[in-house]
Amino acid sequence: MLRAILVDDEKSNLENLTVLLNRHCPNVSIVGVAQTFADANILYQKTQPNLIFLDIQLGNRLGFELLEILAGKHFEVIFITAYDHYGIKAVKFSALDYILKPIATDELISAVAKATTKISQQLDNNQ
Repeated sequence: MLRAILVDDEKSNLENLTVLLNRHCPNVSIVGVAQTFADANILYQKTQPNLIFLDIQLGNRLGFELLEILAGKHFEVIFITAYDHYGIKAVKFSALDYILKPIATDELISAVAKATTKISQQLDNNQ
């Protein structure tokens, strides 16, 4: 089971992603949602998820800043954003996937499958 947090500054996007994950990705357990940069950092510390669905723009901050703060922690990140021009930067932050809004269900399912495989391999290697 993947333990995920969802981070987006728009409530409707969080609601849409929640519906899509619940409907199409039953192996994802949503352990929390955050709409601000500060709340996302606190939520990560409280829940220690192994997967973060992260928007690029969080108010006047960037999701990349959150990743810098969380450097050295063990999780995978899937960017879900309306901004296509951050793709290269996302790769440099080792993003597992980069999905543009509006979210295509097949892309979400594919990204979650990649996360499942990668996180399962990490768990196997740590045993």
